[in-house]
Parts: sequence; C-alpha cells; structure tokens
Amino acid sequence: MLKPCPGLTPGTRVRLPEIGHYLFCELHPDHAAIIRENDDWTAGALLAGRPADEIARTREILGSQLTCMAYPHGDRDRVYDICNITDFGFVVDDDLARMLGPHGWTGTAARLTVDRYAEAIWESALGKTPPDAPFPPEAVRELFGRIRSRVGEDFFERLLKGMASWLAEGQTEELAPVVADHPDPLAPYLRLRRKSAGCVAYEGYSQYVLGIENLADALATEEVRAYHRATTASWVLPNDLFSFRTECFGGDHNNAVCLLRRVRGLSLQEAVDDVAARIGAAQLDVLEQYDRITASPRAGAELETYLLTLQHVAAANLRWSYMTPRYHGENFRWNGVLSGELTLDPGHTRFPAVVPVPRPAVHRLLEAGSPSPGA
Repeated sequence: MLKPCPGLTPGTRVRLPEIGHYLFCELHPDHAAIIRENDDWTAGALLAGRPADEIARTREILGSQLTCMAYPHGDRDRVYDICNITDFGFVVDDDLARMLGPHGWTGTAARLTVDRYAEAIWESALGKTPPDAPFPPEAVRELFGRIRSRVGEDFFERLLKGMASWLAEGQTEELAPVVADHPDPLAPYLRLRRKSAGCVAYEGYSQYVLGIENLADALATEEVRAYHRATTASWVLPNDLFSFRTECFGGDHNNAVCLLRRVRGLSLQEAVDDVAARIGAAQLDVLEQYDRITASPRAGAELETYLLTLQHVAAANLRWSYMTPRYHGENFRWNGVLSGELTLDPGHTRFPAVVPVPRPAVHRLLEAGSPSPGA
C-alpha cells in the first residue's frame, strides 16, 4: 500500500553521495551558436505573446545546453531542431502542471482538458489555426515542417508517435495498483516512466540527429529493448534524484525518492542513497549491455553509433540535473560540487561549498623566502 510521503520541511539537510559518472559527456562544437539561435526562436516564435518572465524561465531551464551535451556529434541543424523540440516539451510540461496541479489527471474533466490541449497542438502542426492553440500555430507548423522535410515519411510518423507518447501518458493514478506490492517498487515505476518522461521520444530524436532511419529490425530485438530499459533508468533516476525537492515541497510525491519513502518506509537519506547508487549501477549496466550487443554478429556501424549516442544522452541528463534552475530554484547557479550536504528549501537547493585542496609544498617554500621558479 502506498503511504503518504513524510514530506520535507524548510532547511532539511541531506547528504548527496558521490555518483559514478561512467559515461562520456561533452558539448557539441557549435553549441554557443546553436544555443543562441534556439533562445531567439523560443522567445520570438514559440513563446511569442507570452509574458517575459515565462520566456526568461524557459531559457533558464538550459534545455538547449542539455541537448547540445546529449548530441555532441550530431548534425548541427538537426541538433538545433531538437533544441527547439526540447524547449517546446518543457513548456508543454509546465502548461500541463499548471492545468492539472500536483496530483495529475484523476478525473474525466482533467483528461478532456489534456486531450484538447494536445489536439490543438497537432492541429497547428497540420496547418490548422485552432482558436485555443496554446502556441502560435505558424511556429508549430514551421517546426514540424522543418523536421518533416529532412526525413522519410515513415520515419517522420515514428517520430510523431514518440513525441506524442509522453503527452498521452499519465502516471499518478497508475502508481498505487502497480507499484505498492512489487518487491522493487522502482521497477514498475521505471516502466511507466519510459513514455511519460520522454525516453521513447528521445530514442527517436537520437536517430534523427544521426540521420539514421533504418534501424527498425534492430530496435525490435530483445537485446536492444533491454538496452533501452537500461538507458531509461540512467535517464529517469537522475531527474528524480535532483527534482524531488521541488516536487515534494509542491505536493507531488510521484518520484523515485518519495516512492521509496512511501512504499519501503525509508528515511530521506536512505532513499537518496538508494537512488544515487542505482544511477551508477544503471550506467554500468548500459556499458555491459553495449559491449555484448556490439560484440555480436548483428552489430553494425549505425546501430553502434545509435547505442553510443543514448549513452551521451544519459551522461548529459545527469550533468544537466546538477545545474538546471528547473530543479534547484530561480537564478540557481551550480558551483560544480558533485557531493556533500544539501540544504533543501521550498524555493532553492543549496549545494555545499567548494572545499579547497591542501596547499602544495612549493607554496610553503615560497612563504619561507625561497626564490620563485624561474628566478
């Protein structure tokens, strides 16, 4: 049975353990220009007419930086397209959160509200001008048309299906019957989150930025499906570990940390330690499965590149989860600290200070009056 979450009180302190960073992470070489162009598109096209503070908050999410880290070797123009899609997805997520509140869709009226919101987006993408369009129809139409022009029709349909999957999947009302009696509550939870967290969508985006459209047979194999399940854990769990503060204070307890407290009765520290350990283990699982798949006769260059790119997405998502104000509060700037005691307040996460290393011996010699190097 799911118990109420114990919640958080202002000033709660919890130790962030060291997390294994086993996957490769870097920025796209043209990231500065891509991010600048994406910010201009989001402000001038996607969010045209919306309040300036909403535009600023969307920029502060750092969605385009996440995308540029996820696809360091992707086609430049296609990476820009997915930056657009990423900002679009974050805004949609925020719109739904405002409409539905922390408890998600729990009734017919809420479901109809979400369905109509989604329908208006798809109508805009198809060239219509719905009166209740949540975004300027011409911006949505141009974005989808641009992506469509770069790929075959069958692949575009698969992309659309992936884009729609996270919007169509709720999780709140599904958690109780599925999770409560499972020996590991996070196993069914991660299955639910594959679609609602956008994992399926980003698998399609990864193929898109690489210009790979013919992996259908490989993707249908159990080996690649298992790899997708492993990458799901490596994507979702960092989000949950770093976002639970804002969600828990806001009354939304459907994340991995709160779930372990609700089902297993773990303390906050025990739950954080559990999720942090799973993040490192998930990355190692991804690497082991990658080695097995790429050593098999079925492996080819395109499949290997795709599987490796999913690792880049996982690494980017972990790094981004440390730094985004979306998880840590307005005007948050990460100081680069990876572990230590966090202080959790309703509006902010406070990371520990950067601890200086001991002074080197040469410094003590210089203090004693020794000549400086090169003197």
